[in-house]
Amino acid sequence: MGSNPTSSAITKDKGERIRDKVRDYPRLSPFFIPVMSEDLKVRTKNFAIRIIRLFALLPKTTEAQVVGKQVLRSGTSVGAQYREAQHAKSDPDFISKIEGGLQELEETTY
Repeated sequence: MGSNPTSSAITKDKGERIRDKVRDYPRLSPFFIPVMSEDLKVRTKNFAIRIIRLFALLPKTTEAQVVGKQVLRSGTSVGAQYREAQHAKSDPDFISKIEGGLQELEETTY
């Protein structure tokens, strides 16, 4: 500990500390989003497929079709909104788009 660390060792230590923080408390971070990205892409796509299959199984009554179409719209838009968030121009834009997807999820479960 008496020797002076090189500047690359200091940078590496700082990078490791940042990654540890992101791992312990995920926030908007370039280290976290790629990991989250693939998992949520798959999950939102699977969710949309399940919603489509559910809609196909509904009775053909007017009431079921009206409610079913709303569930179909809100349930399939979650993945689209998540993908839009991937291309957000800023952190507030990202948050806004993710919140839009969460609202659609809430509407779908209602």
